Amino acid sequence: MEEPGRDEIVSADEFRRERSQAKRSKREACPDSKPGREATRDDGVVTNDPTKPHTNLPRPEDGGSSDRPTGSTPPDVELGASRVEVRLPTEADRPRFVELFCDDAFMVFSDGTLHENEAHARFDRMLGNTAELNFAKQPVIERSSDCVVGYAGVDWFELDGQQRLEFGYRLVPEARGRGYATEASRAVLAKVPASRRSEILAIIDPTNKASQNVARKLGFRFWKQAVIDDCVRNLYTL
Repeated sequence: MEEPGRDEIVSADEFRRERSQAKRSKREACPDSKPGREATRDDGVVTNDPTKPHTNLPRPEDGGSSDRPTGSTPPDVELGASRVEVRLPTEADRPRFVELFCDDAFMVFSDGTLHENEAHARFDRMLGNTAELNFAKQPVIERSSDCVVGYAGVDWFELDGQQRLEFGYRLVPEARGRGYATEASRAVLAKVPASRRSEILAIIDPTNKASQNVARKLGFRFWKQAVIDDCVRNLYTL
């Protein structure tokens, strides 16, 4: 058998190079997309999809699922500037709160919608409590619209013959699921003196999973179930 000539050797080398290049091109054109495969970006962040940047997706709280609309801001994300503010109520807030207290959608998971005279009395109670406690129930204002979208803070209630402080929050439907309740509540709780934090309870309807998730984010811990105003409620301590 004759020894191959130089031209034949070069052709074989070129063939191998072309075949190797073809394989690389195929891999680049069709990245592996098997479930669970990880890829690392240049910045060292591991992602599940080599074709997409890393995203820090929120996970639902234990015991409940996220009620956040897809694509909206995760409730537990800390933003650079708060999207809501809280302040003590003034007489100028009366029309808005009377309107809210008479609204079925706003008053869901409560003792019920109030009549107008009852709504005025409820607002008078808000004013009176904030004169005593700067962390009593107060307006939650959405910064982008400058509109009162609810309240957050404490109120007095009776439990086992004793006056206790209940922490609560309530928002209009269109402001729910955005993390506003968590932001506003943290701002109010920051005003509570350390000596009084142990006095505060949260009372939540057992079926209200979203509110229970917020309470856990704020540091409340389940204590017990009790009958409050003829209804079974979950009680949480701070």
